[in-house]
Amino acid sequence: MLDQKFATLPKLILQIVQMLQNQSPSDSLNEIIRLVARKFVGLGVLEVADELEIQEAILRLEKEIIDLEATINSASDIKLAYAHNSKLEASGKIVFTGQGAYMCQVSAGGDVLAEKKDSIFRGGRLIVTGNAVLNELGSPMATPTMVEFVFGRRILVNRVYPGVSFRVGRQLFKVQEGLQDVRVAVDEQGILRVDYLYKEHLQ
Repeated sequence: MLDQKFATLPKLILQIVQMLQNQSPSDSLNEIIRLVARKFVGLGVLEVADELEIQEAILRLEKEIIDLEATINSASDIKLAYAHNSKLEASGKIVFTGQGAYMCQVSAGGDVLAEKKDSIFRGGRLIVTGNAVLNELGSPMATPTMVEFVFGRRILVNRVYPGVSFRVGRQLFKVQEGLQDVRVAVDEQGILRVDYLYKEHLQ
């Protein structure tokens, strides 16, 4: 009976070890790992009182695996003030609390938000699966800046400079003049539209 029950434990331990490669174990997980090592390895098996003790250990390990899976699969957000010549990736949202991003490769599984009115996304590439609310895109020097998003989402920007491009699937829109109060989305016909309140003539 013990041999059959112990056969499950190594598999659970191996599964947890694999899941912990990029995670730190919780206090409760550390506790159950110490218990398993003390009671179910080597001569420790002689201390096992009965089948219920083994079942309890297995249940605790299975619960920890479920908790780990939830942690690993949950969206991770990034919140920062400034990034330069960097690569930022988040399965959740990315929030800029300060100057913004310069010459960066940014990819977000959720929204991208700029909290400050002087925040800038200048140069590089922004890939956003959610919505984006930004202050400035590009630069007066027409620095190449690419924004890619998906159908059903929208990009809202206070100011967009020439040199900025918006892409959805195979559709591409290149900004030729400075624009203010810009909304970028796909209409009901599936056409990429860039709407704005007025153009800004830059000297």
